[in-house]
Amino acid sequence: MLTGVLAVFILSTVTGQTSQDNWLVGGAGNFYFTEYKTENSTYNPFATTITLSPLIGYFVKNNFVIGMKPSFSYRRAPGSDNDFGSYMRSYTIGPLLRYYFLPPDKEFNLFAQGDFQYGVEYGGNEAQRGSVSQTSYSFLAGPVIFLNSSIGVEFTAGYSAFRNVKFGKSNEKFQLGIGFQIHLKKQ
Repeated sequence: MLTGVLAVFILSTVTGQTSQDNWLVGGAGNFYFTEYKTENSTYNPFATTITLSPLIGYFVKNNFVIGMKPSFSYRRAPGSDNDFGSYMRSYTIGPLLRYYFLPPDKEFNLFAQGDFQYGVEYGGNEAQRGSVSQTSYSFLAGPVIFLNSSIGVEFTAGYSAFRNVKFGKSNEKFQLGIGFQIHLKKQ
């Protein structure tokens, strides 16, 4: 994968990180612990979640990106002494909008992003397994530091929420993150 990223970087001509007609490719990962509550259990363990969220977008005008953001999450909650515990895998995809506030070609910029995703969640526990549809949305903002004319490292703070369509349960969170972006000039 690293070889592919380097090849794209070396073979592309990039001028201006947030200029019209550029492509934005990158993503972020999250790792966090949360209290996992179920409606039919008094045992509420803490869950571990790993999320990977790549993104691809196109600068339709200076500083404004329209794109797609697929995500993959895996959550595992340990069980009690007599319980296997539970796990969930989710796959989602949806549109995103991103806006950079400072002029193109700066070493530093500020951005805000909103996205909506729809997908499916699989999982369960020892007694029951299944799948359900889910929706999610998030808003985040933060600075991006450009290491050169095409590579940026971003630091984000934001809010996200997801809703399990079948059962109506929802989860909201505030989060901090770090991401890696490559800005490519369209040939």
